[in-house]
Amino acid sequence: MESLTHQAFSESNVPVTDWEVHSFNETVSAERIKRPRRLVQRYRQSGAQVIVGLVGVQTNQFVRARDLARDFLAAGVQVVIGGFHVSGSISSMTWGISTDDTKRQGIPCPGIVPPEILGLISEGVIVFHGEAETVWRQTLIDLVSDNMPAKPTLAEIERLIKSRQTIPGVFYIGGRPALTDAPLAAYPVDRGRYAATMGTIDTGRGCPFACSFCTIINVQGRDPRWRDPQLIIQMVKDICRQHGSFWAFFTDDNLARNPHMRELLEGLASLRRQGYQVSFMAQADLASFHNIPGFGEALAQAGCRQVFLGMETVNPESLKQARKRQNRPEDYAWLCEHLHQLDIMVHVGYIVGFPNDTPQSVIEDVKTIRSLGVDMASFYILTPLPGSEDHVRLVNAGVAMDDDFDRYDSFHAVTDHPLMTRKQLEATHRQAFKEFYRSHHMINSLRLASQQRFRGLFGGYLWYRNSILGERIHPMMCGFWSVRRRRERRVDWPKESFVTFWSQELWHRLRYFGQTIANFFIFQHVYFESRLSEEIARFAADNRSALGRWLKRKTKLPIEKLRLEKEPVLKMMSRELTGISDWVVRTFSLPPSRAWLNAFWVKYGRQKWGLLWKPHWHLKMVPYAVTEVIFALRFGLTLAHHFSCR
Repeated sequence: MESLTHQAFSESNVPVTDWEVHSFNETVSAERIKRPRRLVQRYRQSGAQVIVGLVGVQTNQFVRARDLARDFLAAGVQVVIGGFHVSGSISSMTWGISTDDTKRQGIPCPGIVPPEILGLISEGVIVFHGEAETVWRQTLIDLVSDNMPAKPTLAEIERLIKSRQTIPGVFYIGGRPALTDAPLAAYPVDRGRYAATMGTIDTGRGCPFACSFCTIINVQGRDPRWRDPQLIIQMVKDICRQHGSFWAFFTDDNLARNPHMRELLEGLASLRRQGYQVSFMAQADLASFHNIPGFGEALAQAGCRQVFLGMETVNPESLKQARKRQNRPEDYAWLCEHLHQLDIMVHVGYIVGFPNDTPQSVIEDVKTIRSLGVDMASFYILTPLPGSEDHVRLVNAGVAMDDDFDRYDSFHAVTDHPLMTRKQLEATHRQAFKEFYRSHHMINSLRLASQQRFRGLFGGYLWYRNSILGERIHPMMCGFWSVRRRRERRVDWPKESFVTFWSQELWHRLRYFGQTIANFFIFQHVYFESRLSEEIARFAADNRSALGRWLKRKTKLPIEKLRLEKEPVLKMMSRELTGISDWVVRTFSLPPSRAWLNAFWVKYGRQKWGLLWKPHWHLKMVPYAVTEVIFALRFGLTLAHHFSCR
């Protein structure tokens, strides 16, 4: 939208001679809109007209966007709102899905304008449906002109929206434009504000599949449209020249289905051969790796580091119910192995809450996807998002759903499940995260990762465990530290007292601090153990290394045995200390391993109250505590280096 706005104001037919565009990311604390009135006053000092666009608003962001819209309206500015909630709910609730798609007939349509949308219009907010490429310039012309037609009555507005008519200054329909010459999104340049900065590019929009839980196909359509691949290649080249490297997420739901995919990937591979640092993450449907010869290889050569796959479930019956027929669970293991051979990380989306799911079956499924070789998994509760077929069917059937849009974030249960209560479903969802991101799985995945894949995978593990266990927020909605402000409260909620807010905040921070300490030691163990195998391979058979001499003395194995077999070595390094010299070697000379440390602390903790009359245990603890300090310093320096290199 920033690029489109620049393009629109650059055109001579927009009656504005001087203009500025300012973008704010509401999910980042430093950019969050804290005082809308003051912000408006700052831009109005020179007598400027201010237009506010609330862009890309999803359902769980709608209430916040509505409150901001009201504040901006009160400050006397024009406000436009768009995004998947607005577009999706109007497409499914007002116009109907079946009327646009001959292959999906029989989907009911209430034929109403969603009340929350009509409410915004009645307050003076301008509502925008669909994509903006073809109509945003005309929208801006209308907003800055002085000859707008009189606003119709609310009843007339409702009638016109139902008949799919644009109402200047009230309601705009963007449609589904061709993207061949549309401007590309601006690449982020402020990298200091984020632990990792990733640009986003769509090479096309729309998806040919018909998943019942999806809103994309009812907003962007099932008839994909594509950008000119040469424009994307040139943009990547320009970004590399300006910033030194290119790292982005291709947001297409099905990059493999792009008819220009080969040209695009070959162009990116050519840039890499010329020395440009190009890397990206892409989404693809699982069937494409079987149906399109050489697709995985082309991704790897072009610089793909991670593929996001909509695996959704390993249950064939659930896939059938969701009309995700392109997924074949019997191919999952082959696909993970195929991508790993290409040095591409496997990240899957997995849905919890299909009708056949139980707490036990979900955990068993999680163990299954771990065994398949999946590196990372994002778990979502099956949510009837406004704009999806699932949502409109439930509305038509009169099924009770939560009326708080804040909860439609795939992290909360918003409707009843046939086999679980809502609390059980949410608890099962959290347990799925915990079960997948266990230490032994992270260690095994990191041991198999190349040096290139290791860095991104380890950072991903840090992010995900911190989010789900520390902040208790879905990782894709969370950074490393959330900021809460007492004054930022939903308009329709009573303001919390000073004592209530800060007591809750203190408890949240104490719990987060405790979880952070726990995560520090967990990831210290994960990092050391995942690197240990590589360290052994390098030093175990070297007579001149401390590790080689120590292991030869301890294991009584010949050098050739140490070189070929790591298991005896790993087992030996987990045994108890045998003396001061053994402690010195393990702490200062050997590759760090927490196995022997952890084993001691388990024994130490089992003494419980017996520690009061067993002082010798405290004396035994001293060398282990010293090693903890040394290992903590080593790991702290490792983390600092890890993030400084991102």
